[in-house]
Amino acid sequence: MNTNLKKKKKWRYFWKVQKKKSEEKTEEFRTLNAENISPQGIPEWKEVCEDWGACMLGAAKTISEGVAIGLKLNRSYFTDLLENGPHLLAPTGIDFNKYGKLNTIIAGYHYDLNFITLHGKSRFPGLYIWLRDGRRCAVKVPEGCLIAQAAKQLEWITGGFVYMILYTLDFFGDGSEARKGGALHFNDEN
Repeated sequence: MNTNLKKKKKWRYFWKVQKKKSEEKTEEFRTLNAENISPQGIPEWKEVCEDWGACMLGAAKTISEGVAIGLKLNRSYFTDLLENGPHLLAPTGIDFNKYGKLNTIIAGYHYDLNFITLHGKSRFPGLYIWLRDGRRCAVKVPEGCLIAQAAKQLEWITGGFVYMILYTLDFFGDGSEARKGGALHFNDEN
């Protein structure tokens, strides 16, 4: 197994998903409120990120309300706290020509610092969560669905009642599912 985690094997692009803040707030926290930048050569990037980000943020708010109700708190307990937070859409890409080799660890054992992480369906398998008893389980996101994952802030704010999820992104498949996706390009000689 390739355990060299010093080299980044994924591309990550952060897109802030938020409504416009007042000029006062924008000036006070200038670096946190900088404008999003779209990558060159992808004219639809802004629209796709804004639409997808709004849908994901809506899902996160609905989940947050459900967690609050389940914990017998006011329905808006968590959503009020999230109101002006720095919500990020973070599309991730992997160069399968370079890192599409069997048994490659793309993102090692870790947790997310945020409140909730949502995962959409990927074009390839490899998302694994680690249960509290140490078992590793593959996560499969059904078509048209999202998977919600508790992150560290949710654990802290509930005093540990809700545990954050540890997870990895490993490439243990043969890539056939990714190759069928059409958007990824492979050199079969690698």
